[in-house]
Amino acid sequence: MSPTALNYRIAIPTKGRAEILRRKTLMTLLAYGFPASIIDVFCVEDERQIYMNRLIGGSYANLISGAPGLANQRAFIQDYYPAGQKILMIDDDISDFKSILDYPLWEQFHVLFNLLETNNLKLFGIYPASNLYFMKDKIQKGLHYCIGSCFGIINCKDLLAPMDEKEDYYNTFQKCQTDGAILRYCGISPVTTYWKGVGGMNDYRTDESEHQGAELLMQQYPEYVQAVYRKKGGRWDLRLKKLPSVLLANLSQEFANLYSPPTPS
Repeated sequence: MSPTALNYRIAIPTKGRAEILRRKTLMTLLAYGFPASIIDVFCVEDERQIYMNRLIGGSYANLISGAPGLANQRAFIQDYYPAGQKILMIDDDISDFKSILDYPLWEQFHVLFNLLETNNLKLFGIYPASNLYFMKDKIQKGLHYCIGSCFGIINCKDLLAPMDEKEDYYNTFQKCQTDGAILRYCGISPVTTYWKGVGGMNDYRTDESEHQGAELLMQQYPEYVQAVYRKKGGRWDLRLKKLPSVLLANLSQEFANLYSPPTPS
């Protein structure tokens, strides 16, 4: 298929990172062949002119004034698009992707959206660690951590995290609760700095806010969270319970089915 035939949008929430966004995520997406016409950048209103100066005139698509705060911006993005719209949410500081398949990255995401539809689910995630040694061509269906730096949704306008901290865990637990599971593909991973650098949540994330987010998740979703623990590096994090999971066909098989010649009648 052609990338111009893609039926999903790419939404990038951003704050205080106009130049980082231009150098990293936008250049990365364009280098991988994603059409600029499907990319929407959501900034805060008081930074709109800064983003226009950095981005307008470059080879990217739309700049939209949204809402302050990551959770609020995610809610704004869902309201911006119609229900049923396929949305690939991507952070503003992605410098690359690791992928174990040779198919175009934009087409791999296209197939993952199709798998959401065929499994009657609304959220897929990708592998959280960009280490090819651990990545595998497998699609998991169940309770699996959906990393917030890159994930796909079929828009139901219902991912409403109560706070910015641990927002990706809220998304995971909420969709597991409403849909029974999410999908996670272990053969794609984003390359990013996470808690390093300036802008985004790094401007106001604190140890206290992380702890508060973790404790709130423990209270709201005890069926999914096994423990709060202090991991190396001094960050509060969560440990998910091991619940039954289904291993679906791998993505390479999905491509084989997609491109196999029709069976003679």
